[in-house]
Amino acid sequence: MGRKAIQEACKVCGSLARRINYVSSAKGKVYYYTKYVHSNGITHYYRLRNELPSGTLSDTEKTFSVFDALDNILDVKMKGRELIFGEIKSLVEKSYGRTVSTATIYRNLSKMMKLDLINKRNQGNTVFYSRKLERSTIEEFKTMRLSIGFDFTGQFTFVTIFVNIKNLGIKLINSFPISLPVGVIDSLSQIDFMAFDETKKIPMNRESIAYSYADQTGISITLNRPLRKLEEENFFINYVHKSEGGPVNVFIPSDLDYLKIICEVQRGKEVEIKKRLGDGLKEIEPTNRKRTGNEIGHRIIEAEFENAVRGDTIVVSVGK
Repeated sequence: MGRKAIQEACKVCGSLARRINYVSSAKGKVYYYTKYVHSNGITHYYRLRNELPSGTLSDTEKTFSVFDALDNILDVKMKGRELIFGEIKSLVEKSYGRTVSTATIYRNLSKMMKLDLINKRNQGNTVFYSRKLERSTIEEFKTMRLSIGFDFTGQFTFVTIFVNIKNLGIKLINSFPISLPVGVIDSLSQIDFMAFDETKKIPMNRESIAYSYADQTGISITLNRPLRKLEEENFFINYVHKSEGGPVNVFIPSDLDYLKIICEVQRGKEVEIKKRLGDGLKEIEPTNRKRTGNEIGHRIIEAEFENAVRGDTIVVSVGK
C-alpha cells in the first residue's frame, strides 16, 4: 500500500537499501511492515510491532485496502445487479478515497473470482461482473496440513500433493476445493490428474473444474465418503503438466495450519519460495528452509510455512 521510500540501513542484513512502508489488515488486526529493496534486487521484509513508522499512511489507509473497498461494493452495490469494469473502478475509488490503477482493480477482481465470490459474464465486447447469490461466512472444514512437491528436472513438471482436512462439525463434508498451478484446461485428463483417499482412488470428471485461468485451475474433489463431525481424512494427489519456465503460483483457497513446499531441480539451479499475502504486495520468507538431499545431478529444497490464509499465494521461482 504505502509507497513513500527512503534510503536507510536494512534491519535484516544491515546493508543500505530503499525502504518502503506497508500496512495491511486481516481478521480485525492491523499489521505494519517495512520492505527493504537492495540494489542487487534482493528484498527483505521486517515486521513492525505496536508502532507506526514515520511517513506511513493516513488513518483511512491503515485499516482499509482496495480489496476491502471491493468487498464492500460486492455486498452493498452488486446485490441483484451486474456492473461493468468502469462502474466498479469508479465505486472503488469513491470508497477508497483516491485513484486506483486499472491493474490493481483487475488483480483484485481476479482474486475474488478465485475465491468464488463473483460471477463474470461476457456479452459481445462487454464484460459484466455480479455477486454470487450465496456467500457462506462459516468455515465448514479446516486444512490442517498441506505438502506440495514439484519435480522441475525435465520438460514436464511432476506434482505430488498430500493434504489433511478436518470437518469442523457444522455439517457433513462431501467435497473440498484445491487450486492447481496449471494453465487453462477443459478436462483433468489433459494433465493426467489422479486423486486418492486413504483407501481408494477418487473418481473425477469434467464438472470437478470450478475455474481455469492463465496460471491457475481450481477443482472440487468429491469424497468417496462424507466426513462426519471432527473427522479427518488424508488425500494424495498427483498430476503432470508441461513446464513453462516462469514462476509457479500456488493459490491458497482455504485457511490451513501448516504448509510445506518441496522442489527437485537440476544441480546448479536456484529456487526461491515465498508466501505472497492476500493483498498481493507483501511477501513472507519461509519459517524454515533447507536442502534435504542430493541425487545425481539433482538437488532437493524444502520450505515450510506455519500457516497460510485464504487468498495467499505461494510463489516458486526456479532460476539458473
